[in-house]
Amino acid sequence: MSEHHGKKNYSHKTFWYSDILVIPKVVTIITTVNKQGIVNAAPYSLFVPYDIMHNRPQVMVGMRKFSHTYKNIVATGEFVVNFPSADHLDDVMETSRFYRDGLSELSHTRFTSIASQKVAPPSLKECRSTSNARSTKTLRLVRRRQRLSAISRPSSLMRNWFL
Repeated sequence: MSEHHGKKNYSHKTFWYSDILVIPKVVTIITTVNKQGIVNAAPYSLFVPYDIMHNRPQVMVGMRKFSHTYKNIVATGEFVVNFPSADHLDDVMETSRFYRDGLSELSHTRFTSIASQKVAPPSLKECRSTSNARSTKTLRLVRRRQRLSAISRPSSLMRNWFL
């Protein structure tokens, strides 16, 4: 554990491909709330739309089962996918830190929480696009990784999706 600008930073292992492959992906920030109502925000790039029918859109999000995001989604069934611009790269990086449970990453960023339309977790005002979602299924793919399938209704829940 080390300090960065007075904040504790917990060391973590990088993914095996981090220094081998360059894979461009959309980076999203998923916001959730725990049972006490504390907001969690974390960046995720394994966000894959897989059923694009207008009456039943679905996405898959890959995450580790020990993350606060995963635990909150399992507990509440709700999350928001926020699509930040490159102007907020420093804020996205700040949300990638491993803060202890019960501490909101958003308090260390320039992001502003706003009420979501259909779910309890907040949306981020600075993100041009957001999608409210409910978990429908959790799939265990390999021993230490999880994937999460979620339903959202883009027509009523996404802001400025095509901007």
